[in-house]
Amino acid sequence: MTANPGLIANVIQKMHKRKSKSFERLQFAPNYQKSKRFLLLWNNNLTESNKRLVQQFIQELLQDGKEVTRMIFFDVKKKEETPLVPESNTFHTGKWDFDRLKFPKDDGLKNLLRKDYDFVISLDTENNWYLLGMAGIAKSACRFGLTTTAQHNQTGVFDILLKQDTANPDLNLYLCDVKATLKKLG
Repeated sequence: MTANPGLIANVIQKMHKRKSKSFERLQFAPNYQKSKRFLLLWNNNLTESNKRLVQQFIQELLQDGKEVTRMIFFDVKKKEETPLVPESNTFHTGKWDFDRLKFPKDDGLKNLLRKDYDFVISLDTENNWYLLGMAGIAKSACRFGLTTTAQHNQTGVFDILLKQDTANPDLNLYLCDVKATLKKLG
């Protein structure tokens, strides 16, 4: 996203904030030690080194006894263009699952996002509208997101918004910030 989003981006941003507030939220304070269910969202276009960082983070969560659901977005229009899902609790989604405002329209995807999660963590460093739409309707006690000085305001979508003062965010630094914040939460 650019530093000065256009009219369409502003409209989508306002719709995301309004629509995100209309969905039911879990009503308890998040605590990392007592938490069980995590939903991680990311775009498939990550570099190999970033994919390894994400896998390492998932392994750390699993070692802590957490149940991790992975939602990977593919920037394709047809479902047939995504690879088969090789792992359990891993789901692939693409543009076919979303409406014009980049919110999920597929009932299966909506049901998956509406499960009770303790934490939803967006691993998106590019401010992808589709991932923002999924994070916006996900039912959780706490949603993590990343923003930079060059991205639009996402305060209506995320509960904890970690900021990096750079135009090209670093996923490794973001994951370190997420881990530190989770540890502070219990």
